[in-house]
Amino acid sequence: MQYRGPELRVLGYVRVSTDEQRHSGAGLEAQRAAILAEAERRGWHLVDALSDAGYSGKDLKRPSVQIAMEMLANREVEGLVVAKLDRLSRSMLDFARIMAEAQKQRWALIALDCHVDTTTPAGEAMANVLATFAQFERRL
Repeated sequence: MQYRGPELRVLGYVRVSTDEQRHSGAGLEAQRAAILAEAERRGWHLVDALSDAGYSGKDLKRPSVQIAMEMLANREVEGLVVAKLDRLSRSMLDFARIMAEAQKQRWALIALDCHVDTTTPAGEAMANVLATFAQFERRL
């Protein structure tokens, strides 16, 4: 399924893991700005940009990720956009679960840093490869 055009209602998601990043706000704002710029460029309607500040990406036990997944499941939005893939997850298993939900529930998963778009076969393959390296980086 291809999701294109101004009718796409997306939810942004931003995350930083350290208290220093959380207090400075710079990392969160840079991620929000990238998501907003891409939404404007593509004509998407950015419904909100949820954030988890001070949370690790090692699992999905983050308040805003849970809210985002619920909004997507309820069809309040048709896509989830992250500035960087590793902001969503550093766990291959968790990322695979998110991708499976996106496919099952028919919503778009987009990571701007690597041009991942799970609505295409090539984008889905790239997402799998990149999630593997995100997990590798976390383990280092």
